[in-house]
Amino acid sequence: MTKTICVANQKGGVGKTTSAVNIAAVMGNLGLNVLLVDIDSQANATMSMLNDDVPINATIRDVLKGAHIEDTIMESVSPGVHILPSELALATVESELANKIGREKILRKSLKRIEGNYDYIIIDCPPSLNLLSINALSAAQYLIIPIHEFLAMEGLNQLLDIYNQIKEELNEDLDISSIFMTMYDPRTKLAKDLYGTLKELFADKVATTTIPRNVKLAEAPAYHQSIIAYAPESKGAKAYCQLTEELLLLWK
Repeated sequence: MTKTICVANQKGGVGKTTSAVNIAAVMGNLGLNVLLVDIDSQANATMSMLNDDVPINATIRDVLKGAHIEDTIMESVSPGVHILPSELALATVESELANKIGREKILRKSLKRIEGNYDYIIIDCPPSLNLLSINALSAAQYLIIPIHEFLAMEGLNQLLDIYNQIKEELNEDLDISSIFMTMYDPRTKLAKDLYGTLKELFADKVATTTIPRNVKLAEAPAYHQSIIAYAPESKGAKAYCQLTEELLLLWK
């Protein structure tokens, strides 16, 4: 049975795309079949996982407007990983779908058509709680939340409010699977205090694995590679391998 995971946090700059791309890549490296869905108009996951010279004929925007999802999925640069790409024009889709009945569940219905082809579907969300994020949350079974700093706690609280509404109204199967820290520096009191606060508030929902600050993680997308392809011995690669293994145990 395909498991669908949404990577979300309203706060930008917390490592959503980095996490979605690298968790998907590690899964693929483990022999799993993975679909990475880029539902962010910034299209950073798309740019990370497709070479510049690869033509993109259709995107998630087309799927949300009625195109067949099978005609939109592409092979990525990462073994075992396909991608449903995005584009900047996705930013207009909310207004284009304003009068469409059932617009919150368009992605869910599209993914149902192909979910048997994959072990995991990973959805990379935009840094806002808009119609795109609602579509992603309505389609997922599990929500994972990367968090970086205390300022992101406000975004987390807003996300949790939306999560509760979606679970009640649109997707009763959605569960918060894991909250994990990114750009973590254990030498700082701030980072340790935030981790402690998260543990107090969310207990076993907080992942044991933390993702460290690592320049290789920032460099890899420029070369259209995951961290395990670009710098497999780096701290970032080892951390994402460990985090993915921790998450897979939750999703057995």
